Amino acid sequence: MNIVEKSVAATNVIGIKTFTSSTLETDPQSARIPELWQRLFSESIEEQIPNKVSEGLLYGIYSDYDSEQRGLFSVTAGWQVSTVNAVPEGFVATEIPKGDYLVFIEEGDMPTVIYS
Repeated sequence: MNIVEKSVAATNVIGIKTFTSSTLETDPQSARIPELWQRLFSESIEEQIPNKVSEGLLYGIYSDYDSEQRGLFSVTAGWQVSTVNAVPEGFVATEIPKGDYLVFIEEGDMPTVIYS
């Protein structure tokens, strides 16, 4: 996995979202993140997103943290879009604010690459 620090302009992403916690993710029976990624591909979510900027560049956004360790947080999986004026029903739009971020880059077959 390649990890780089990158200055990012404000970016809009449309995708699907789940809420989870570190506690839930430690048990395969209650883990929600694998289900989110499975749904992303089994339901052909990419084909339903309008105004995509780039094919194949997938975002996984962890946000909305309740607390540092045990609280809930959200995970959004989706694609960068040029505008969020047409968010399909059941999807969410998320803005990544302008700033400096650590970007985790991995190439490979989906969804297997997500677990590396």
